[in-house]
Parts: sequence; C-alpha cells; structure tokens
Amino acid sequence: MPLIELPPQGKDISVTLSLPEDTANEVKLYARFLKATHESAFAAIINECVRRTLKQDTEFQTWKATPGNRRNHGGFRPRKSNGSDNQASTK
Repeated sequence: MPLIELPPQGKDISVTLSLPEDTANEVKLYARFLKATHESAFAAIINECVRRTLKQDTEFQTWKATPGNRRNHGGFRPRKSNGSDNQASTK
C-alpha cells in the first residue's frame, strides 16, 4: 500500500520549487508507482509529503499553536493560483 495517497484537489496557491535532480527523479518514479498520470501529480505528491511531515512534527505543532506564530511575517509569500495551474516544475 502506498504511503502517500493523493487527496482531492482543493484551492491552489502557486509556488515555484527547485529540487535536486535525484529528488525530482524519485518523485517522478513515485508518481509512476501510484499510476498518477494527471498533470498535477508531481505537485500533489510533493504537497502530501510536506503536509504529512509538518503534521508529524510535534515541536512545530506546539510552536504553531502559540498565539502570534500563525501569521506570515514576510519572507516566503505564496501567490494565489487561478486554480488551473498546480505548479511544481520539474525543469
């Protein structure tokens, strides 16, 4: 049974991502393993990996629960997507 299952697609925010070649190749292979042939499979796999990792990080979850830590204080600012592009480029 696959560790990652692709959830239904929700509201997207577009992020440009660069990965080391070996990591990108592993994600492509995992998409093949899942028989995920849709255009957004690459981004969906990365999303699910990040989501699960952050959910399992108890220290982060404790920090996040502290008032004031949930706001974006500059730095990384994702763009809202128009819903048609789920970007995670494999360049």
